[in-house]
Amino acid sequence: MNVEVKGMIIGLTGGIACGKSTVAAMLVARGAFLVDADAVAREVVEPGEPALEAIASAFGQAVKKADGTLDRKSWAPSFLRTGTSCGSWRPFSIRRSAPA
Repeated sequence: MNVEVKGMIIGLTGGIACGKSTVAAMLVARGAFLVDADAVAREVVEPGEPALEAIASAFGQAVKKADGTLDRKSWAPSFLRTGTSCGSWRPFSIRRSAPA
């Protein structure tokens, strides 16, 4: 998939409460398109999404709560301990957030 981007791509990074959301809102008010990586990361692991099933397959069903949602607190230590690259989960995010 090729996506043509016209203009600039701006990434906002920083610590908690440093103004990322404020700057993002200012850019959107001026016509920027916002991709909220945190929101995408939450969406791709909702119940029924392929990424959640891939995580459960790789790390065991214990990473799911009783309601079927991802238990991030139980999964994170396993994910970090195994040294699994975040890049191995990236295709799920890209597929979900790519324009139709």
